Amino acid sequence: MTPTIEPTVFVLDDDAESRNSLVQLLSSSDFTVRAFESPSRFLHEVPPDQPGCLVLDLCMPEMNGTEVQRHMLDRGQIMPTVIVTAYGTVQTTVLAMKQGAMDVIEKPYDPNMMVKCVHGLLAVANRKAQDETADDAIRQKFDRLTPREREVFDQMVKGQSSKETALNLGICFRTAQLHRERVFRKLEIDSPVELVSIAAVVGRQSA
Repeated sequence: MTPTIEPTVFVLDDDAESRNSLVQLLSSSDFTVRAFESPSRFLHEVPPDQPGCLVLDLCMPEMNGTEVQRHMLDRGQIMPTVIVTAYGTVQTTVLAMKQGAMDVIEKPYDPNMMVKCVHGLLAVANRKAQDETADDAIRQKFDRLTPREREVFDQMVKGQSSKETALNLGICFRTAQLHRERVFRKLEIDSPVELVSIAAVVGRQSA
């Protein structure tokens, strides 16, 4: 069984006073916190699949917050993010939101508001992690299917009957039925309706 990795609140802010103050606030609220001064170090050390959320300062000399967001998106790193800034404008807010930020908080911020915001970000991160775990379980079940059973699976997703499957694959009717039964058993499902959602997870086409 894969060990559970506790979601982390990442703080990325080049200003030491601001960064340390935020770390103290979040740590005192029982969050697991990891802080970075450098955007490049954050991008290098935090893998794309790391569970957690990000409190991201907008104005940094090495790379601003929206540039960090763009780098994260380019490598498929989808992490719930709040932008923190003392120089927010409508334009920067819109850009940050377009690139995936869930909120923009202006400095000086209310500590209770920040803690509440981070709770919300982690709730989203936890749901994302649960969905990914469920998808992994589906893929593991699908991997049990033989090549022939996968062909039958594809026929079932397209709504083909046992008779149609037999004709399309050049097998006898009873063999097609047996393969369908094995597909249901190995995927641990009872209804053909469930096949479509499984097909979406494993990347099989339904048409």
